[in-house]
Amino acid sequence: MDPDVNTLRLCVGDRCLIIQLYRADSIPQSLRKLFLDWVYKFGGFSNDWHRERITRSKHGLKMYKDPMELRLLKDGLENLSVEEMVHELLGFEVELKEEIRKSDWSQKDLSDDQVLYAYVEAYAAFAIGVKLRMWDLCF
Repeated sequence: MDPDVNTLRLCVGDRCLIIQLYRADSIPQSLRKLFLDWVYKFGGFSNDWHRERITRSKHGLKMYKDPMELRLLKDGLENLSVEEMVHELLGFEVELKEEIRKSDWSQKDLSDDQVLYAYVEAYAAFAIGVKLRMWDLCF
């Protein structure tokens, strides 16, 4: 099952938050306000439908704007994988295994591999957003 169906992953600096939306009884009001604040910019990979998906979730989360697709911030990134973007822009290697991405993200307790996958992808989005100065863009 696609992790984006069941998890919300946010990262600022070296701190990442992974919320299992499918299992959460409620979402803190502070997080709801964060998503609606025009000041904050969110970025990620292949996320053109994320805003709609979390709005349709049982929690009805709303976002002020769609998350920025990080592949669109610089020419030549459009067809790169997350691993390739990390290598090209940040200079180190990561491995995001397809079998982990396709594993059961609706289980009560995520596996260590799932948590690591979610953290690496969220951190990569944050670090690449910083590297490419995502906040300078008007979107």
